[in-house]
Parts: sequence; C-alpha cells; structure tokens
Amino acid sequence: MDLVGACRVFVQVGERGSFTLGAAAAGVPQPVVSRRIAALERHLGGLLFDREGRRAALTPFGRDLLPSARRLVELTRTPVERFEPAEVHLAQSLAIAARTAGRGHPVPQLDVGRTNSGTARACVDLLHALWVPTRVPAAAAARVRSLMGLNVIRHRLAPDFGSDASRWSSKTGTLLNLRHEIGVVEHDDGSRYAVAALTESTVPAAVQPTAEAVLARVARTLHDLLRAG
Repeated sequence: MDLVGACRVFVQVGERGSFTLGAAAAGVPQPVVSRRIAALERHLGGLLFDREGRRAALTPFGRDLLPSARRLVELTRTPVERFEPAEVHLAQSLAIAARTAGRGHPVPQLDVGRTNSGTARACVDLLHALWVPTRVPAAAAARVRSLMGLNVIRHRLAPDFGSDASRWSSKTGTLLNLRHEIGVVEHDDGSRYAVAALTESTVPAAVQPTAEAVLARVARTLHDLLRAG
C-alpha cells in the first residue's frame, strides 16, 4: 500500500467532508480515493469515515488520525514540487538561505523541530547494529543488508568503494541541498568499515557532480587511513 498516497487522499476527503470534493482536490478519480481509504482503514484496523450519511463524516478514530496524516503529507512535499523545472534553483536557494541559527526552517523537512535528524555517529551506530545484530532481530538485519547491497544509486561513494575484492552496501539520501550516503564496505580479507558522509551544499543547484566526487574522495581517503592503521 502507498501509505503517503492514502494519507494524502484521506486528508483531502477529511477536510472537505466529501469523497467527491476530496477526489477533485487530490486530482484522482473518486473510485481510486475510495480504494485508497479502504486500504488505509484495513492497514490501521479502524474506520476513518462514517459512510451512513450523505457526507463523509470523520469517525472519532479518523479525527484523531487527521493531524498526524497532515504532518506526514506535509513532510513529503518539498519546494521542488512547487516550482517549474526551470525554477528548481529557487527551491535550492530557499533551502540554503532560510535556515535559522537554531536549525529551524520554513521548509518543514529541514526544520529539526518538525522532522527527525541525526548525526554521522548515530548513522554509523545504526550500521553497526545491522552488521553485528545484537539489538536488531537477525532476520530483519539480514534483509536490510540485502536491500542496501542492491542500492541502485551508484554515483556517489560506490565508484570509490566497489571492486572485485570488496562489497559496498549503502543507502543514499538527497533533500534539496543535502546529499548523504551511509554504507559498509566489506573486504575479502574479512575487514569491514562503516562510512557516513553527510553534506550540506551552499550552491543553489540540483546537479553537482563535483560535490558528489569530493564526497566520495574524502570518504575513501579516511577509509584508507583507518585501514592502514
């Protein structure tokens, strides 16, 4: 189930009290809205709307869920989606210039008071927990490791860590001017190294191959220093 898509139509219908008006606001056919909300109800194990009347009245469960659904939908929409392709640099400029000293931000996804945040150390600790699973169930850790090994984004750190004698498993993340990648390189000699490269650009451009190359080069240099002892 597309949880975000289901929450998006749920919010539209819930705010308007009508499946017809909600479908129009969401820009999808009404039967699709009905199917998504039904799937969301099955997923959550409770009814969101009272369907006995002519209006789509929220149940108590639906009213309780609506604020959380709004926040989820808000956190999936970045300024990039609100600009034409030729104006994406404006979203990048907003991300760079509008941050406050306390790391607040008018873009919800960049505001530490409204979204989650972490450090490179925390990311490395998570990788350790996945590769040496004592707190994470072994089956779940193995599944995550397998998925990370299949990561299709291979233009950041992978060129510097992938080889015939090593395996690179990673997860990338990109949000406006933030470019991240964390992963583990496993060498044939049995050594393993966790890598977390978190970057924040001050250049208002979506495509920055030089930044990607520098990110990989710095990560590889630090890895080589550690491996050399």
